[in-house]
Amino acid sequence: MIISYAQNFEDVMLLRALKQVEKGFYIDVGANDPSIDSVTKAFYQRDWNGINIEPLSVHFLDLQQERPRDINLHTAVGAFIGEIEIWECDVRGWATADKAIIEKHSDMGHIGRYSRVPMSTLTAICERNAPQEIHFLKIDVEGFERPVLEGMNFQRFRPWIVVVEAISPNSTDKVHDQWENLLTASSYFFVYADGINRFYLAREHEDLMAAFEYPPNFLDGFVTASQIEAEDRAYQAKAHTAHAEACAAQAEIRATHAETCASQAEARATHAETCASQADARATHAEACAAQAEARATHAEACADQAEATATQLELRVTALVNSTSWRITAPMRLVIDVLRGFSIGTLRLRTRILVQHAALYVIARPKLRRIAVTALARMPSVKSRLNRIMVGVAMPLVTVPPVHQGMAHLPPRVRHIYADLKIAISQQQKDNG
Repeated sequence: MIISYAQNFEDVMLLRALKQVEKGFYIDVGANDPSIDSVTKAFYQRDWNGINIEPLSVHFLDLQQERPRDINLHTAVGAFIGEIEIWECDVRGWATADKAIIEKHSDMGHIGRYSRVPMSTLTAICERNAPQEIHFLKIDVEGFERPVLEGMNFQRFRPWIVVVEAISPNSTDKVHDQWENLLTASSYFFVYADGINRFYLAREHEDLMAAFEYPPNFLDGFVTASQIEAEDRAYQAKAHTAHAEACAAQAEIRATHAETCASQAEARATHAETCASQADARATHAEACAAQAEARATHAEACADQAEATATQLELRVTALVNSTSWRITAPMRLVIDVLRGFSIGTLRLRTRILVQHAALYVIARPKLRRIAVTALARMPSVKSRLNRIMVGVAMPLVTVPPVHQGMAHLPPRVRHIYADLKIAISQQQKDNG
């Protein structure tokens, strides 16, 4: 597919005629922009190269940037080598050195500025830079075509095809009669006009004439660069729209996710508040329980203090009772009663006798008790008489107190001694009976 960059499909016509040529060579006089309305860019994209001649600095710098394989010359072209003033118009492509055209543009209200640039001839340029085979020469110099053609030696350098702008700038006035004779005199003949340019073939390449029989058409299989750019812009716009839609969809998803997260966060906050409320209630209950426990503890302490005081009083009373004279005197009798409860009537008199004897011996062996017993017996003559009968013939042996049963350990020593004497008497009686 051919992409046409030229203003009036000049590149389509040239590609049709030169389609068999690989890596050809061109010369573009008044090259202007490297892409916009360029006759040579389609060839450059097919690995051709050539000479681009441009007197304006802005376009020359662009050519240097975009056409590194080409020879780019910052100069004007004319009939002699020297310098010339170029008027750079405010409309791209209207720069010229022709006084009449400058005046015409100025009268129409266009403004421009003059700059002095070097000028060379096509012959000199070709001598320094062109190969032997030049496939086409294109000239677009806004009314300065004749001087350019006058500076070219067409006998020495023979471009296959010459394309020259053939109307007055910004009009349909034909001007080719001003310079056409220079080409026809050099064995070139006219083959095609596109309304702006005229195409000329070198006599030695008249076999290419059939390529110029029809204007550019569908069968050439080309599209314009502007169409490609429009399609690219449309594609980019579509891609941008798709991207925007995708971004919007993602934004909606993120918004939905954010709403979900917010809802979950709110639910967690509510749950946390409930837990905090429950914890507060438990804390209040715990404080109440602690207060009650403290009250109970205080009450228990008071009860304990009271019980301790009561126990102390009871201990004092028990101590006083145990230490009393009557308790000490009646201890043997209480013990005898307790012991007698465990014996049968058949052995009661004997055991009682033995017990009384031992109790008497126990009392006699203790002076203090003996004095008390004597005083008491003096008041009870009948008891004293009976006790004397029981004690007749009883010796006064030394009494050894055997170990006291663990259950009697809490009794006073005197009680434990009586209990021991009773055990001895019982043991003796059992031996006598045995």
